[in-house]
Amino acid sequence: MLGAGLGLGVLLKGMIALAVPLGAGLLYMLVTRQLFSRRAWKRLHLLWALGVFLLIAAPWHILAVLRNPPYFDFTMASGPGQYRGFLWRYFINEHLLRYLGARFPRDYNTVPLAQFCLSQLLWMFPWSAFFPAVAWLSYKPADRPGRIRLLALCWVVFVLVFFSFSTSQEYYTMPCYPAFALLIGSAVAEGGSWVRRGARAVSITAAAAFVAVITILFAVRDAAAPGDISTALTQNPDSYTLSLGHMQDLTLSSFAYLREPLILAGAAFLLGAIGSWQRRERYRFGAMVLMMVLFFHAARLALVAFDPYFSSR
Repeated sequence: MLGAGLGLGVLLKGMIALAVPLGAGLLYMLVTRQLFSRRAWKRLHLLWALGVFLLIAAPWHILAVLRNPPYFDFTMASGPGQYRGFLWRYFINEHLLRYLGARFPRDYNTVPLAQFCLSQLLWMFPWSAFFPAVAWLSYKPADRPGRIRLLALCWVVFVLVFFSFSTSQEYYTMPCYPAFALLIGSAVAEGGSWVRRGARAVSITAAAAFVAVITILFAVRDAAAPGDISTALTQNPDSYTLSLGHMQDLTLSSFAYLREPLILAGAAFLLGAIGSWQRRERYRFGAMVLMMVLFFHAARLALVAFDPYFSSR
């Protein structure tokens, strides 16, 4: 399973599918003092895993190298008008030089480190409100739950630290979301005062977001929406090297084209604000899930409105 998972991951996402699981796993073995344990390495069946990995991942890469010569070019420089074959372009330029911020073309940028780490509060909302409860979990590897929580923590730490040394985009933390989900789910299942406080924080934040949505809808109540949304946006090309750089293009008048998704998002926040204040956990967390579902649908509707501006057409 290890070899198959790594092989399929490399075919889907490149070398990052090797770096994240192997890095997190090695960190876990180091913390649990298994890194130099012969017994631990024996249990991994590394030769079988390596064989399965190469069987899945190697043929496509080898064929791509043979079809796109030169075969062996390891030049550590990238510039305009240069072509050195698939091996150099894929492994050196798109992986190593991109990580080091030396790839050409440089059509990407990096967010500040503090923003990169703190943005998890937004990406994981509403569940990020339970991060304090996660801090009170037991991470002692004395039993299976403790080992799983410790592995998830190593997973999160490795991803955040690994990309902190790279030209990190906002979405580079996505590989650690499953680990965050495991930790937050464990904290919510155990309950306690920090979980109740987190639910109150979700309710207050959702209420504030509902007020903001109502305010925007009131401000654009008489605004016309001729044509498509591109006519109401500004241009900020200096910000487009970040994945969320287009957010600076938004103007107040552009929200006139987003009335339907705004109404749905407002309903989602209202549901979250009321439901998260409930005493019964079933209703409390059910309301948060419904808030997420409705908000995701609102985001989908907004993407439809942005289609003339963002899509490849």
